[in-house]
Amino acid sequence: MIVKMHQAKSQLSKLIAAAVAGEEVVIARGSEPMVRLTPITPAVRKPRVPGRLKGTFALTDAFFEPLPDDELALWNGEGDGGCCSIRTLCCGGFLTTKPCLQEPGSLLPTQTPRSG
Repeated sequence: MIVKMHQAKSQLSKLIAAAVAGEEVVIARGSEPMVRLTPITPAVRKPRVPGRLKGTFALTDAFFEPLPDDELALWNGEGDGGCCSIRTLCCGGFLTTKPCLQEPGSLLPTQTPRSG
C-alpha cells in the first residue's frame, strides 16, 4: 500500500499495524515514494550454555588470597588515595593510585549527581 504523507500523519497507528501484520507500507511525498514502514524483528538470542568458557582461563591461588590492608582500605573508600584510588565514575571506573585532578566530590561535565 502506498499512502501520501498527510494520510500517514493522520493514520499512523493503522499503518504501523498493517506493517506489523506483514503488509508493505510505503509513504510518499506527492507521487514520489520516500520511506517504507517495516516491523522490527526482535533479536534472537542464543541460549546460554553453562560451562561454555570452561578451560579458556584459569584462576591462580593468588585470586583467593585476601587483599593487602592498604589496598583493601582503598576499596572501602578509606585512606588518602583520593577519589580515584577506588573504582569510581570520575575516572571511567579504572583502578588507579594516581591522585585525582578534580576536587573531592566534584563531578565531570558529563556526570549528573545521583539521587538517593
